[in-house]
Amino acid sequence: MERLTVQQQNNAVISLIEWLKHPNELGKEPYSIEIENIFLLDNKTYVILKFQENENSPWLFGVVGGYEPGQVQHGGLVWSEFEEFDDYAQQKCIAYIKDYNDKLREFEENNIFAKLNNLGEQKKWEEIVNHIDENIEKYRYPREEDGKKCLQYTSKLEFIYYSIKHLGENFKSVPSDEFSLLDRKLFALIELKRYDEAKVLIQELLEMAPDCLNILFEQIEIEKFQLNLDKAEEYIKAIYPKIWNYLAYARYLRLVSWLCIEREDWQMAVNILNLSLYYDDSDYAFKYVNNELNYIRQKNNLDQFPSRPTFKEMIDYLNYKDFPYAPTEENQDLAMSLYDYVLVTNDEKQKRFARDNCYFMNLGSIGAVRIVEIGALTPNRFEYVPYYNFGFQVDKKNKVEYNHEARNYMPAKFISEENGEALIEVVEKNVSIEEFVENYRAGLEGEIVVDNYLVCSNNQKAFKFLVNKEGFMELIYLFEFDANALLKITASVKEDNCALEGDIVGIISTFENLNAKN
Repeated sequence: MERLTVQQQNNAVISLIEWLKHPNELGKEPYSIEIENIFLLDNKTYVILKFQENENSPWLFGVVGGYEPGQVQHGGLVWSEFEEFDDYAQQKCIAYIKDYNDKLREFEENNIFAKLNNLGEQKKWEEIVNHIDENIEKYRYPREEDGKKCLQYTSKLEFIYYSIKHLGENFKSVPSDEFSLLDRKLFALIELKRYDEAKVLIQELLEMAPDCLNILFEQIEIEKFQLNLDKAEEYIKAIYPKIWNYLAYARYLRLVSWLCIEREDWQMAVNILNLSLYYDDSDYAFKYVNNELNYIRQKNNLDQFPSRPTFKEMIDYLNYKDFPYAPTEENQDLAMSLYDYVLVTNDEKQKRFARDNCYFMNLGSIGAVRIVEIGALTPNRFEYVPYYNFGFQVDKKNKVEYNHEARNYMPAKFISEENGEALIEVVEKNVSIEEFVENYRAGLEGEIVVDNYLVCSNNQKAFKFLVNKEGFMELIYLFEFDANALLKITASVKEDNCALEGDIVGIISTFENLNAKN
């Protein structure tokens, strides 16, 4: 019997169990499973396993492989025909493995993407360009079909984003093989430093996928490699209003920081690099930022890395420089629309990304996420008050009127669709900013400050604002007519003048319920 590590053997057992659990196979975990034999074939190791469907079922067999030295994961083969185990099991496994490997080799020989992957691993950029040029005609797609523009976005979310932004236009999504091949050619051309050809190809790719962020970023990278700072800056400014996801915004910020470094604007570069980590804190992002900070240290003959600013210092500096430290308001709204669009689908991975995107594109606002989730998944809608960072649900059939003259754009009335009567009227107490600052300072000196900033016209609920010496703020809405109807929001102030970050503990589900209780 050939030898495998314990990890490899465990991987074989788990892999076959997971394969058997699929509805098209056994549909459940086997009652019993064990390794029967391990053998070598074509320099790869395979594992024959026996398993039983139930306690008294006959022993069946399957095979997992092929394992290579130093690799815990198998080579892609997991198979069983649910035949009973006998003396010929290994011969049957070997016959299947040889047939599987022949088909795999045939696929790799005929599949252009597999061949390009192999060439890419070997960094054979010239061969990649030639191979794509020789085969691209087989993958060409009409630019227009049935009166509709054909778009080749490789990302479904990017196509959805384009659809939301261009409602009313005639277009449709088509297979993106042509785009994917030309995108690989673009990468190879850049590696070969054939920049003029790359620039021409970029325009063709943008016809197939307008405003595709990856291609727009490559356009900037070309100017970056050629040290065309003015042209790079022009493209960087042009891409800003088109950025629809938070990871792309982090990449945009890294490009801005590069531009600042090239122009020796060190303080701006440090602040932008620091900001980029709020949108992307991956290992790659941290490594990139540290490398850039180290470069700044060396160029300025510093003994240590430049100190990273606090959040408040960073925002104050970027405001002073009039730098847009957040995505555009339009793209913040579109991030919410994108999440709303995919929220009712079954694609969990897509939903998770869209939710994160909604959160980060809206400056870490859980309110933006709740607005979408409640609106899409419940009969209510979520009314959110950004100034105070709290919100509540109201039945969709109730209209809302806003007091546009109020300082904080508060809801003024919730009106019943049934009889037109106002369910709740909200008025804002006129409190000057000077009074607010005075109360806050008193809180920092140890006093507990209680003040009613908002009251209802019926005086049956009050908004309270409390501050203590630890900088802890608490916002409370109390409904006096029912002790159980309590909406409480707590917020921790991390730094001076930091926006409140609230967490809703209880919530009034609809204003119809509220009116009934009243």
